Amino acid sequence: MDKSGEKAFLSGADATITGNMLTTSGNNIKQDIEMLRNLGFDLSK
Repeated sequence: MDKSGEKAFLSGADATITGNMLTTSGNNIKQDIEMLRNLGFDLSK
């Protein structure tokens, strides 16, 4: 599911589960933060 995180947020998702919270491996926290910043989200709050 290449770029599924990006597609989810561009489609209206407003939350994510990251790191060791999933039962399958995916992006790590650093990769998720980078993806969200690249999509233009402000993560400073």
